[in-house]
Amino acid sequence: YLQKKDIKIKVATEIANMIEEGKVIEVEVEHNRDSYFTNNNSLNNIAKSDSEIYILSPFDNMIIQRKKLSTFFNFDYQIECYVPALKRKYGYFCLPIFIGNQAVARIDCKAYRKEKKLVVNSIHYEKGLDKESLQLHGKLKSKLEVFADFNGCTLDF
Repeated sequence: YLQKKDIKIKVATEIANMIEEGKVIEVEVEHNRDSYFTNNNSLNNIAKSDSEIYILSPFDNMIIQRKKLSTFFNFDYQIECYVPALKRKYGYFCLPIFIGNQAVARIDCKAYRKEKKLVVNSIHYEKGLDKESLQLHGKLKSKLEVFADFNGCTLDF
């Protein structure tokens, strides 16, 4: 059985070895003092300008790690289905929306399966967002049509 301090020493030693061998490099995250490491290939694979729109589940691996989501994307998110109705800001089951690596909105949808309709209850755009330059409305509508079809519904938007 290893103590927590022993594990930290082993991890730090292994990271130092990997840096020395050129397998990983240390990267800085703006406004954050923590240490982060990656390999060169990961940095080369980052899309510089991805205009694809992504509707994410609150349980997506990127979203579920709330502290990292805030650190890396400056996006504070909470699923509100567990929040009393009167205290909700964005909706019962709001979904984060990203364009590339930028959080752009939160959308609260509901699928009415019997009627086969996906209803958009609300959309909340992130502050300071230039919706026109991102062509957000058209992209979002297209993506929501695909999302509705995936859920066996037509879109009510």
